[in-house]
Amino acid sequence: MPMFFVYVSDQITAILMLCFSFLIASVVIAMNNENNSFSRAFGLSFIGVFILALISIFYPDSVLRLQIIRHMGTVCLGLFFMVFLIWRWKSITSTVLISLAYPFMLLLGFVYLKNYEVYLSRPLLLEGIVLILCIGTVVLQRKTIRLIPSHIDWGISLLALGQIVEYTFPVKGGFFSVFCQLTAFLLFSVFVFKMVREEYLSKLIAAEKKLADVNKTINYEVKKRIFEIEMHNEHLLNLAQRDPLVNALNKKGILAYFKDLIENPKTKEFAIMLFDIDDFKAINDTKGHISGDFYLKQVAKIARESIRDIDFFGRYGGDEFLVILPNTNLADVSIVAERFRAKINQEPNISVSIGLASFPEDGTTVEELLKAADAGLYLSKKRGKNAVSHIRTSGK
Repeated sequence: MPMFFVYVSDQITAILMLCFSFLIASVVIAMNNENNSFSRAFGLSFIGVFILALISIFYPDSVLRLQIIRHMGTVCLGLFFMVFLIWRWKSITSTVLISLAYPFMLLLGFVYLKNYEVYLSRPLLLEGIVLILCIGTVVLQRKTIRLIPSHIDWGISLLALGQIVEYTFPVKGGFFSVFCQLTAFLLFSVFVFKMVREEYLSKLIAAEKKLADVNKTINYEVKKRIFEIEMHNEHLLNLAQRDPLVNALNKKGILAYFKDLIENPKTKEFAIMLFDIDDFKAINDTKGHISGDFYLKQVAKIARESIRDIDFFGRYGGDEFLVILPNTNLADVSIVAERFRAKINQEPNISVSIGLASFPEDGTTVEELLKAADAGLYLSKKRGKNAVSHIRTSGK
């Protein structure tokens, strides 16, 4: 009848081997995918232990089952010794084949030695075999694997100790042997679970690093793309607010700055210059539009050279130009305007008429200030052109 043993300790040993070997092998198969890892090879070797535990419970011959369970510690040490020995070639396939073939080879051996119980009942011989397997396995583990996992060393030592006690005191030492085997398999389980955990942690860290690199790349690309879009939008905005002929703000652009300056509560004072080219229509009619464009470019160039970097300059329309000078009063803008007029006058066959206005004296809105500057420009024309004029209006 399966699962029948003379001693309770033998029954506990069979259940212990079955449960722990199944648990360790299952965890390794399910969770450890590192083909060339020692922990995977070691865990897969417990397939052989599991098969031996099944044989010790369900094999029809009760005597042979009892022999297997009594020598289970020695059998496990022999299996681990072979696994560590073949691990020099780092072959998972060889480990699995040995683990599958080993139980049946032992079964044949036990069947062959069935009538030679005398060889299996010599304590000194068997204890010597256990010691040799224990020392050989530990040495192989340290030299071949080149690791020093103390869980395996202590587990192998406890497994050997329990088996030696079993051989020396077959009746009284049963439960001590079970305790040693239980502790040994607990240590083996801790080693396998620890290795699996470290593998997953390393994979998790690698995945997080990869994710961080991907996010960094994405963020960089997003920021790069946003910057390109902003630059493109700024380029489009500049195109929409600039006059390409004279390389200055167009009417929309200059009025936008004008409005922002007025609406800014920090603005205390500023001045504007509104000017046009004298007799520009006659220039176009007599010399042609190409000459007219040349005069426009020349006036714009001299205007930019005559003002500061913080000033705003734009083409208001046709041959009319507007200059906005922040933090400038009427006296200062008069000097700038006169200097600019004199530079233009040095050019052959060209002059400008200029009208001035200041904030807030001549107005507090765009319309009021433009009206004051336009009145000054009209006065310059009336005075014979090539002049700078300012006239106070009813803007304030």
